[in-house]
Amino acid sequence: MNSYPDDYVVHNLPLVILTGLEANSSAETPFGEKSFQFLGDGGFRIRAELPPLYHPLTADLRAALLAHDHSKAAWHSPSTDKTEQAHVFKIRSVGRAYTFPPRKAPPPPHSPRMRPSDDNGASPPPLTLHSTLSPLSPSSPLYPDGIITPLWITKHQYRLPSVLVSFYNLVSDHTTSSLEDNKIKSEVNAIRSLMTSTNYKTKFVIVLVADGPINHAALEERLVNIRRGTNFDSKALYYLPSTSSPADLQEFAKVMLNTLHPTVIEYYRDLSKHARRKRNRNTVPQPTIPPTQGTSAILSLQAWNARYEFKLGIFAETRQELEAASRNYEQAYEGLFHPELFETIPARSPRFNEARMLADVIAIRIIRCALWSSQTVTAVRWWSKHRARIRDLVDRRGMGTNDYGWHAWLAIWSNVMFELIQRAEVFQTAHSELPPGHGLPVQIVSDKTTLSLDHTTPWEALHHEGYWLDEVRRHIEARRELAKHISPDDRSIETTSALQSSRKHHYDTYLVPEPPIEYRLFDRRAGENYGKRICNTVDSALKHFEARDQYRMAEVLRYRQAMEQFHSDSESIVMLTSLWQQSSWRKQGWYSLLARVGKVLLDKPLQDDPELRLLLLWELRTIASDQVTPIENQMLEGGSAALTLTSSLPQIVPGLAFSNDTGHVGEPLAIQLSLRYIVPSLQADLQVKEIKFTFDGGIKPILLKAEAADDDAERSGGATIYRVELSEADASVEKVSRRLSLSGGSYWTGTIKTNPSGSCYEVYNFEVIPREPGPASVASCMLLLANSTQEITLSSGELNNVGAQWWELRDGSPISRDFGMHRDVTSVNVLPKPPKAAIKLPDLLSAYYTNEKVTLRVDILNDEDEALNGSLDVRLLNPSQDTLQFHWRPEISSGEGDSTQSEVASLKRVGPITPQEVGQFELSLTEIQDPMECELELKLSYRLESDGSQEVVTSVIVNLPVIRPFEATTFFLPRLHVNAWPNFFDATNVATVDQPQGLTQTYLVKADIGCFTQQPVVVRSLNLEARRIVGGAVCTKSLGRPKTSGLDSEQAKQVEPDTTEQFLFDLELQKLVLGERSPVAIDFVINIEWSRIDSKDVNISTLILPKFLVPMSEPRVLLQAAKVEGVSATCLLTYTIENPSMHFLTFNVNMESGEGFAFSGSKAQSVSLVPMSRYELRYRVLMQRSGEWVRVHLDVLDAFFGQTLKVQPASEGVRVDKQGDVQIWSG
Repeated sequence: MNSYPDDYVVHNLPLVILTGLEANSSAETPFGEKSFQFLGDGGFRIRAELPPLYHPLTADLRAALLAHDHSKAAWHSPSTDKTEQAHVFKIRSVGRAYTFPPRKAPPPPHSPRMRPSDDNGASPPPLTLHSTLSPLSPSSPLYPDGIITPLWITKHQYRLPSVLVSFYNLVSDHTTSSLEDNKIKSEVNAIRSLMTSTNYKTKFVIVLVADGPINHAALEERLVNIRRGTNFDSKALYYLPSTSSPADLQEFAKVMLNTLHPTVIEYYRDLSKHARRKRNRNTVPQPTIPPTQGTSAILSLQAWNARYEFKLGIFAETRQELEAASRNYEQAYEGLFHPELFETIPARSPRFNEARMLADVIAIRIIRCALWSSQTVTAVRWWSKHRARIRDLVDRRGMGTNDYGWHAWLAIWSNVMFELIQRAEVFQTAHSELPPGHGLPVQIVSDKTTLSLDHTTPWEALHHEGYWLDEVRRHIEARRELAKHISPDDRSIETTSALQSSRKHHYDTYLVPEPPIEYRLFDRRAGENYGKRICNTVDSALKHFEARDQYRMAEVLRYRQAMEQFHSDSESIVMLTSLWQQSSWRKQGWYSLLARVGKVLLDKPLQDDPELRLLLLWELRTIASDQVTPIENQMLEGGSAALTLTSSLPQIVPGLAFSNDTGHVGEPLAIQLSLRYIVPSLQADLQVKEIKFTFDGGIKPILLKAEAADDDAERSGGATIYRVELSEADASVEKVSRRLSLSGGSYWTGTIKTNPSGSCYEVYNFEVIPREPGPASVASCMLLLANSTQEITLSSGELNNVGAQWWELRDGSPISRDFGMHRDVTSVNVLPKPPKAAIKLPDLLSAYYTNEKVTLRVDILNDEDEALNGSLDVRLLNPSQDTLQFHWRPEISSGEGDSTQSEVASLKRVGPITPQEVGQFELSLTEIQDPMECELELKLSYRLESDGSQEVVTSVIVNLPVIRPFEATTFFLPRLHVNAWPNFFDATNVATVDQPQGLTQTYLVKADIGCFTQQPVVVRSLNLEARRIVGGAVCTKSLGRPKTSGLDSEQAKQVEPDTTEQFLFDLELQKLVLGERSPVAIDFVINIEWSRIDSKDVNISTLILPKFLVPMSEPRVLLQAAKVEGVSATCLLTYTIENPSMHFLTFNVNMESGEGFAFSGSKAQSVSLVPMSRYELRYRVLMQRSGEWVRVHLDVLDAFFGQTLKVQPASEGVRVDKQGDVQIWSG
């Protein structure tokens, strides 16, 4: 924006003037070129007699206040930058003398007032005076038809402050304090009186700075005295003590400016009101003196409205009300392009260029307001809109767009957008709002005031600064091309009036020099020229493109910059060389661009870098097919060079492919080498002499030497296939080319044949034998090409396997087939030597059971050609090692092994085992307590007798599912103990475990045993075991016996899979101590001895039962049912009421009758029982029908405790149904 006056385009801020802080009290203003004579002549000069501040803290105070000057701040809202102050100012420091601009312009020296206006000699009417910068004042540069001048903004930004702050010394010497205070009051009153006479509404503020310590009471009295004498309020008079620190000064400056901010805003709001009132009059004011007849007329009403709207926009922008300012600017812009304004200005007059510049300035300010409010789309649209309007204006009323002046303005207009984006820090702000890790955005498409951006076109997005600088470069180049067509007459400095008139009609010189000066920009020796401007612009643009990783565009710009400097700067060679070697064009196949760079470099002398020249000649053969012959002729000059295949354009492409992705140690591995000639004529110039491949892994290097091929080689479709036999050689003995030298050690070598007749493909098949296992891949490839005068070495650290093919002969013709998409043909996984010995488990079962003794037979089958020796290792993969233990049994048949020694370790020595022999071993596993899925890995590591250094490993994983063979469901059924109970009144014996004295209860235990084996098993015995008894009791039990079969407990029973067998146990419980009341809790388990049908090994499975709780001191009622012999449907019921407690209990018994039976016996009675006694009640019951269950109910109530006792079945033929009712069988 340097092409425009600085005051026209800078962001406006409230002006605050500081006086009394400068050492030079006579210095009026530091503005330099801003101090114009007409802004000072006739003005109001303020000159203070008191000296400036002489306190040591003056410099710090001045710096603290000037720190709030935002003249250089970014052009965006302070809310977007939390470090910015909320209030912004433009602060300037001057001396004690200062001149306010004049209010009105002086009358003209020869005004009509000097002569009578009529024959009567009456005085003419008084002249109407206007502002010095008004188009109505004859002394104004705008008189009579100018719209506005930058000097008006200069007046408000540099001459007419909103606040004038004056600093004075407050002496601490009490002897002179009164005199000095009176001087301050007199001077302040004089300045205030002068400012009042100017009719300006500038706020006058004074700051008193103490030069030493002052008593607080005296200070208050003096400040009150000065305030009263000057009639200042608290917001216009400030005091600063002499002991203030730098931090205190900063806080003082902040508080004072924040306090003055409402006054400042109100000052500029009053100026806006004044301008708005003038605009609303809707009349054209009369000038001081009407213009002379025949000259330009005064401004039209439309021009005055545009002027007022522009002023309103300036004042709103000064108040930082950017949205209101934008509206005023837009109205001023539309008014400026009104047909009554622009169309009436002559196109060749200076006023036309002034109006055009005003349109540019208004558009700049509108764009700045849009960027300030983050309306990026609006900003771009306004930039494009103004360009289109100016294009239309220039085409209709100017010199057209086919002129260097038009492209010069386009370059300026693009540079304006660049500077606005840069000063507004749009992309820095957008980047700060992105999540961490994101780079600078390339473009921004946002508009906070637009409801929808669906209709936004891509070119309306705000692109970063580099894009606009590239636009500047493009228009500078177009400007240079058009400037070439300046006629020879117009290039001359010497000119005539006719030539000057002709130039005005043919060249647009708006913001650009005249044609003679413009043409001098072609001189590269001049300080400023087209090339220098383009290079500087490109330098600036590169920073922005590279910061966003737009390397493609950056490389294009570097190429253009290098071409600009090609004939004058040696640095261009470095740029072009860098582009040739490192640009992305090479990687992405943009060979046409790369060819341009190469041809330019080839035209430049490269005697200092013959290798680069050879590289250029080599690669241009590939991409510059139209210049093959001249380039080939240049290559015959001779030389040598080392090139990299990955960084240079190839004329020959080597490819190496493994036939399979896996191989084995000691076995031949097929490899195919293919040479693809990009330039077929290369074979006639440079022939392959040697090829070397090195590998990462267990494959030795390969060195192939070339010789001429026979003419009768098989070829088809441009492909030739050869078979190559390789042999091992020692690098310390064989002679190898200096460039393809090998380090010490052995390598594979062979001879290949090359055909200089020009085949597109030459394919070579050969085999190598890897000696070490592990992954192997091509590490490097080197080709030596040579003729009688030249030698080129091509090297590569990696081979491109994209689109790799495998060539083979079918029906005598070479054909190719593609590899898989994800196959890496340059790498192979070399596996260890494949084992021929096998591990077999012939007796492996589908399932094993808990608590079973497991023995696995392991056979080792030797299919090797010779005997083997090694070891057999077993490892538990799942679950953990602690859950399972195993050991090796003595060998059944293991060659010469010791068959008497048992090995308990996991490692078992094997061998020697002769060929086709089977070694047999047995692995025993400990009993497994819980069901699980076991995985065992058996690994055989062996060596052959002929090659003891190479270990061969084979392994097998065995899955052993372990399940529970049995599950049990138990029922404890009470039974009546037949023996008499002990006498409560005769307890003479002492209770021991061997001789318990307590009561005895009998139970029948029914166990439903479910078999979950996969084959039938033999159950040999069942044992009910009490593992833990709590409550002071002993128990006796019997072995389990099957319920349905006639077998007793000592006989074995075969149980089928997925069946349930019921077994019965007799159980007796007896308390140790008679009368002891604690309940008895017993933990029972059932031990099942079983075996497989075909095995003699007996296994014991333990089934854990739920805890059995017996309240042996509680009363109970037992019911026994017996059939009456000879009488059908008649039963004898015996109810036994037991009182095992130490209480005398009385029971009320009531027998309920029913419809299905009749009974004989006591219907109701009362039974009294002494402690530890029992009583029997008998009933004879006749059922109505036989063969069914009949409900009977005896109600037994404990009269003392009020509890009803439940009747419990105590024999066969009695049961309790689901509702809890007792039933008897009538069969």
